[in-house]
Amino acid sequence: MTKSNLIKTSLTCFLALNLAHSNLNASYLNLDKSSHKTIQEQNLKKYLALCDDIVQLHSYYSLIMLKEQDFFKLKNTENIQEKQRLRKYLKELDKVISTAKKRIDLKQDQSLKKADLKVYYSSIALKNILESLLDNDFMNLMGGFETSILKDFDIIEFGKGVEEANKALRA
Repeated sequence: MTKSNLIKTSLTCFLALNLAHSNLNASYLNLDKSSHKTIQEQNLKKYLALCDDIVQLHSYYSLIMLKEQDFFKLKNTENIQEKQRLRKYLKELDKVISTAKKRIDLKQDQSLKKADLKVYYSSIALKNILESLLDNDFMNLMGGFETSILKDFDIIEFGKGVEEANKALRA
């Protein structure tokens, strides 16, 4: 299998799983109308499992994107279509980040807050990775991410680092 075919296969798998991920994000966003108290009363275990699933998929997507980042350097029709899909997905991530932030600010149940923090940081990390890979200037100048970050990759810690860097830039 050539490298080009391998990249296409990996990205095809990513996009196939994107549907499942979008469904998870939609489930998370639909709960936006509920308070933490309502969530707790309805089914705490299901909510925590939903949050864990989102974090796991964010981590998986991040690893795929980092591993196959050379695809984003290509300039072909297929690449342009994939980039457009990912830009749409970034809008969905913005909604998840906003919802998670609102829930964190409620400061109610600690287990819910921890779950929402994980969703928040993993969403920030994935968004940063996707935005960087979609940024032609970044890819041309830096050549992409250093692949050494793939070893022992922790999406929560990566997201915390991105949040810290963003705060420093705003200051």
